[in-house]
Order: sequence, then C-alpha cells, then structure tokens
Amino acid sequence: MRVAKKNKIAMRMFRLVQQKLMKRSFAHIYIKADFPMPSNALYIANHSSWWDGLLLFELEQRGYIPNLFVMVDEQGIKKFPIFQWIGAYSVNQQNPKHIIESIRYTKSLLQDGKNICIFPQGKEWHLEQRPLYFQQGAAMIAKQMKAVPVVPLTIYYTFRNERKAEVWIDIGKPIQYEDKWSREQMTQYFEEVVTEQLNALKKDVVQNDYTSFIKV
Repeated sequence: MRVAKKNKIAMRMFRLVQQKLMKRSFAHIYIKADFPMPSNALYIANHSSWWDGLLLFELEQRGYIPNLFVMVDEQGIKKFPIFQWIGAYSVNQQNPKHIIESIRYTKSLLQDGKNICIFPQGKEWHLEQRPLYFQQGAAMIAKQMKAVPVVPLTIYYTFRNERKAEVWIDIGKPIQYEDKWSREQMTQYFEEVVTEQLNALKKDVVQNDYTSFIKV
C-alpha cells in the first residue's frame, strides 16, 4: 500500500491550484455540521465523484476537520501521486493482504489522534444509487477502535440556475451502535444511517432549505 506523506509546502501549492479549479467548477459550497465536532474520528462518506476527496481536503484546509487523512483506491494515487502529499493513502481492494495493511495503517493514524475519512462503497457510484452497497472495512475498524466516534458525512452535487454546480455537505452526529453487533450488522446499520442522511440532504437541496447550512 501507499502511505500518506503529508507535506505543508506541497499542501499549500496544491491548494492554490485547487482553489482555481473549484472556482471554475462550483458556484457555491454549503456545509452543515454538528459543532463542535470530535477531534479524533472516523468519518464515513458516500462516494459519487472524483471531487469527493478534494472537497475533504478543502474541509481540512478550512478547519472543519483538522488533521484529516483519506483512504482512496490505489489506482487513484498511482494516477495522481500528489494525493499522498496532501493526506491520501491507498487501499487495493483486489488484494486481501493490502486491505489488511490499509486497515492497520488506518488504526495507527486514529491511535495517533488523526481524523480519517473512508468511502465504504469502495468505488464511485452514481449519486442516486440505492442501496449504497457498503463494504465491511468501516465496521472492522470501528469494532477495533471502540473509543473513536464514527461520523457520517454526505456529499450532494446539483445544478440550478447557474452554469456551475453547487455542493452540499452534511457532517452528522457520531453514530450510536452496539458493540455486540457483528461486522455484518454494523455495516448494514452504517449504510442505513448514511443513506438516511444523504436522502435528507437531497430533500434540503430540492426544497432550497438553507436553514442549517453555511456558505463557504
């Protein structure tokens, strides 16, 4: 697997480029978060776009989720090695040995007080895909890191009356679950929570309900 190699200079340079890309691509970004957020947590997010990881990097740079690392598919890092320098590390889902290595690395980062975001869907799916088809990695980590809260994070992209898209992001409250649950039960529950939050986020978008959101 490929580990993260965070570098402050590389992160600053990357963000300069990303800011230009984001201005060209998005008209607005709206965020709803349950403040104060945990200082050390496992975030589980839906995955529908190449932009997802970059938006998470932007959340970190704006201070919403400090010290954030993101698990991404190994092919993505091979294609864009710079991602390692801004906090991404890899998982190869076709190789069981690599999966175990990635989970161990995730646990070590959490033990060091870092924040981690993973995409339990395993790959990009259409935004409207239901069910979300969560894999068991998040549950495996949660069962071994019981003191670390699991936080649902949902991202929704939409077009309105402007040429550029909007992004709506909802960072929810830590998920309450039973330690005695099996990995399968926990995975199913995580999927249900994220699905419910994503559907609620879609409803806010459709109804133009900005009440709980801030524009960044």
